[in-house]
Amino acid sequence: MGRQRFIGTLAMAAALFSIVDIAMIANAWAQQPAKLPKVAILSQGAPPTESCGANMQASSLPCFIDALRELGYVEGKNVSFEFRFAEQDYTRLPALAAELVGLRPDAILTSGAGAAAAASATTTIPIIVGPASEETLTRLAGNLARPTGTVTGFTLVSVEQEIKLLQILKEVGPRTLRLALVLNPDNPGYEVIW
Repeated sequence: MGRQRFIGTLAMAAALFSIVDIAMIANAWAQQPAKLPKVAILSQGAPPTESCGANMQASSLPCFIDALRELGYVEGKNVSFEFRFAEQDYTRLPALAAELVGLRPDAILTSGAGAAAAASATTTIPIIVGPASEETLTRLAGNLARPTGTVTGFTLVSVEQEIKLLQILKEVGPRTLRLALVLNPDNPGYEVIW
């Protein structure tokens, strides 16, 4: 039961940028386990160079780690982390995901294109995705409200939201005939936008 709550808490942390719900499981871990819970973090980006509070456009990872620390979860004391960074080379994600799975973590936290790589690497380790495209999450989780496998997470953009944005654009600029999108063709998470 403690592991399930921990995984659920990680999902909330990714979604809300704070990890208030982790406090709910503190009592479940009152006895220090012999093995520290291991969270594997698969990032499509580069290792963060800034701390939380600085320009967080590049990475929210430092804030995630800081929030855990504020709630009493300290690396090496009662939780351990394994990080892998693809540094924007999406072709590296499957190998990095397989490497993390080989370390037998209790959960994998990832986002975007890392979700498919992690889901391909394991069917037994819980995967928390935050965020990913609605299409990606639906494909991997089955049902967003009640995931059918080991993948859960959230999306910041939905197809309905994109349609609404186009409707607003048409209202603001009714003469608009063309729309340009700048996307990274190597990121499979953006396929749904086309």
